[in-house]
Amino acid sequence: MTIESAEAQEWLTRAQFAAALQVNPKTVSRWIAADPTMRVKRLGPTGHRVRIHCSELERDRTAAAAAS
Repeated sequence: MTIESAEAQEWLTRAQFAAALQVNPKTVSRWIAADPTMRVKRLGPTGHRVRIHCSELERDRTAAAAAS
């Protein structure tokens, strides 16, 4: 495994992140807009495409468990 492929596995697309949490990708977009502390990186000249760090999955699961 190269460093680039390992880094790619750390960063998820909106669709991958949404599928892991079983929510709609638009919900993920709203979370990104509402939470400036979320670890995301923007790609492309307009920054429209984003990747979300896999550590955010645990943070969201922890927050959901605390709310229950």
